[in-house]
Amino acid sequence: LNTELHELNVELDEKVERRTAVLAERELQLRSSETRWRTMAEIAPDAVIVIDETNTVRFVNTAMMQLTGYAADELVGGPLDAIVPERLRRGHAHGLRRYLDSRVPRLNWRSTEAVVRSKDGRETPVEIAFGEYTLEGAHFFAGYLRDITERKRNEAAVIQARDLAEAASRSKDTFLATMSHEIRTPLHGLIGTLDLMARDPLH
Repeated sequence: LNTELHELNVELDEKVERRTAVLAERELQLRSSETRWRTMAEIAPDAVIVIDETNTVRFVNTAMMQLTGYAADELVGGPLDAIVPERLRRGHAHGLRRYLDSRVPRLNWRSTEAVVRSKDGRETPVEIAFGEYTLEGAHFFAGYLRDITERKRNEAAVIQARDLAEAASRSKDTFLATMSHEIRTPLHGLIGTLDLMARDPLH
């Protein structure tokens, strides 16, 4: 009996050791993968932010800190609301809950325009691409943000130039119509006089 118990204990110890080794290897792979991802995120030119399903910030890169004016420890562990304008917070929270319930995206995750609020209250238009992943049973969302202030400024300039051109065209049409009327009016009288003179010469 003692021999059997000993063999069972040895077998159990071996299983525990194998299981521990597998878990250790998996954890090492996860840490290695996370390290590579963080390194890539840090050198990325775009701002990167990761939140979990409770809307809590879990990671920001240097570009995100530069975009918002916040230090990493001011954002990580806190709600995403810190960088969301107050007027948009309820809609964002509702959209996140709706997606978690339905798993059906309502936005274009490849390119969506939004506004980011900086620490000083300044709002910056951004283009966001989303991604999601699950790690050890937890759900995360990664956002890649690009400042599109210059693009918006150029778009506004194009719209303004178009509006000015259309206004100038309307003014020109109005001017030509007015001048045409002003010219035709005396010409009608002159033509009538000439016609009368032709039909009833003075000599």
